[in-house]
Amino acid sequence: MVQSQEVRELEERRRSLVAESEQLRRRAAGELAGLGEALGWIRDVYALFESVNSLWSIVEAGIGVVAARKDSGRFGTFKKVWAWWQLAQKLAKMWWPPPASRSGHVRTAAGGL
Repeated sequence: MVQSQEVRELEERRRSLVAESEQLRRRAAGELAGLGEALGWIRDVYALFESVNSLWSIVEAGIGVVAARKDSGRFGTFKKVWAWWQLAQKLAKMWWPPPASRSGHVRTAAGGL
């Protein structure tokens, strides 16, 4: 008799815990969905920043070319060549990204594979 009452109490406690667990799962799923939306917004802002950043580096190199045009003499020629070289490098990085590793593995920031 005592055992059956204990079993009923334990079964009721189990049902209560299962219901609470389901409620917590739903709340966590809702919070994760909200986090996903915030992460999407952050990705968009980062992509915009990257595009502006790459454009700005080309503008900087262009300003260097224009500034070097006004110089004359050997040093001025060197500055012109150097400015054009920097502009070409920045444009090349933009149009031809570096190739991926030949092994097919990508290294993480932690240094692992």
